[in-house]
Order: sequence, then structure tokens, then C-alpha cells
Amino acid sequence: MDNNKPLLIVNDLHVSIDDKDILKGINLQVNLGEVHAIMGPNGSGKSTLANVISGRPGYSITSGSIEYLGENINEELPEIRARKGIFLAFQYPVELPGVRSWQFLKSSVDAIRKEKGESELGVKEFDSLLETHRNKVEMNPDLVKRSVNEGFSGGEKKRNEIMQLSLLNPTLALLDETDSGLDIDALRIVSNGVNDFKSENNSVLIVTHYQRILEYIKPDFVHVLVDGNIVKSGDSNLALELEEKGYEVRIGKFPCSGAGKAKASGNDEGFIKVIFDKKYGEWLGCHMIGLGVTDMIAEAVLGRKLETTGEEVLKTIHPHPTMSEAVVEAVADAYGEVIHL
Repeated sequence: MDNNKPLLIVNDLHVSIDDKDILKGINLQVNLGEVHAIMGPNGSGKSTLANVISGRPGYSITSGSIEYLGENINEELPEIRARKGIFLAFQYPVELPGVRSWQFLKSSVDAIRKEKGESELGVKEFDSLLETHRNKVEMNPDLVKRSVNEGFSGGEKKRNEIMQLSLLNPTLALLDETDSGLDIDALRIVSNGVNDFKSENNSVLIVTHYQRILEYIKPDFVHVLVDGNIVKSGDSNLALELEEKGYEVRIGKFPCSGAGKAKASGNDEGFIKVIFDKKYGEWLGCHMIGLGVTDMIAEAVLGRKLETTGEEVLKTIHPHPTMSEAVVEAVADAYGEVIHL
């Protein structure tokens, strides 16, 4: 391997899912020994980028290229990429009932060794290797006797991912929101595992919403991805800036007492709060408190799923008089157009 050549080059990459454009011209270069962090709001395409690099099915590359070790891998199957040294730690690790963790891990190690022209490990040799890497993430030894991730807690699943990372020793590690759902102790253990893995002979690409994991794993480069494009890049200080200032957003809030239906029913306590990306209008989040909000949350969920903008919500007819009017009124407040307060 030539350490002077880039490990990964993503060139003008455009990716879609079901004819919906997700990545819209990504350019990224990762060299050996580097740690890159991809940050950005929900729905910006961060996880899509990691999934596409790993070859995960369900995505269509409409233009552009992914080069790994100097070769275009656009058409390569995920298992081929894995054997060549690309590893993806899932945001939501899946359970594999009936597939024992020990056997799964040994098969994976042997497949990579075969790719390198090496012989398979014997059982005792593999057991010794597995024990070493299991201890690095302080994982219960009984878990490797179970089916993969079956009955694991969220933290145990993430530790299992990092144990696999350590055991398989890939050249490029893609960590998709590995910090999500972790308490402080689990975050420390997982981060220590990643730091122990890092070397001048591999690279790490971390996808995350938050700066907290970057307090443990210091990135060389931070990239901000918004609406399918990298809009800003910098060093680790950029992550601190984002933590302090956040992403530029629009926030709207409407009290349930402002809705005629709530007043008439005598249940006017609570509020609706919505958050939108200021530049692109994407619906980032929603808080709802009050009677009947469980019947209204579906609109926010659908809006997030479809990456709906605030302006699109404002143009959508909401029936009157209903509690759901409070949603569009909150959106109107975010855009400075509310009239019923």
C-alpha cells in the first residue's frame, strides 16, 4: 500500500433513493492516518454517504465516483469492499437470529485473511485473538456465544461493532452515528476502542450529530453536510463552533390556547414547537405538548421522512377548526407569518 496516495476519493458524487436526490455533488479525499468527521442536521445525507461508500444496497449512484486505493468501486459488491478493508459500523446494528457471533466473526476474519493470501485461523488461535479484542471493549464473554446482537442492549450492540472493528482491522472505518444512544461510560469505552484502532495505516470517517464523541476521538478534519452537499470544512475547532452556535435554524412556537378548537373544548394547555433549517427550510424537529398531540405527531414524522420544507407546510391546507391548525401556526411563527397570536 502506497501511503503517499489518497486512500479514498469521492468525486462529484450524486446519489438517489427511489428517484429522490440525496447526495448532490460530494467531493471528499481521505488519506491514510486521518480522522474525518461528517456533521450536519438530520436528513442531510450523512448516513447515506457512509452507506454508499460501504456498498450498502438500496442506493443509486447517478453520477460521480468513489475511488478506494486508486480503483473505482462504484459497482463493487459490499462483501468485496469489506474484504478489501472497508468497514461500516451501523447506526442501528441488526440482529441475526440463528447466526452465532463467534462463527460470524471467525468467518469474517478468515474471509479477510483469504483475500490477503493468508490461511484460516485455527479455533484456539482465533479464541485467543477474540478474547484480546473483546477485553478492549469490556464486553461480556457470554455475548459472543449468542446470535449476533440478539438480546443485546443498545450499548452492547455498539460495543460489539467496535469489537468487530478491532478484530477485523480494516483500512477504512466508517462509523455511522456510533455515539447515538450511548451513556457516558459506554461512549468512553467505544471511543477508547476507536482510538486504539487508529494508526498511520488506516483511516476513520465518523458520522455524528454531536461534538461529544469528538471530545474523545479528535478529528483532523470536520465537514458540514447540509442538503446533500458539504458546505463547510475545517479542523476540530469547527466541531466546537457547531456545538456552541448550532446549525442556523428557524424556530416557531404556537400555544394550544391560540387554537379555537382547544378553547372550545376547554383543553387549551400546551404548545407546538417546530424547528427548520434556516438556509434550506428542512423540517429538523418538533416538540408537542398537550391533549391530542399524539394524533398530530404523524404530520411531523411524515414531514421529516420526506424532508419537507417549512414553506411546503405553509402551503398545505389544514382543516378548521381543528387542533392540527396549531402545527401550521407554529410553522408560520418560524417564518414570521403567524397572525393568530
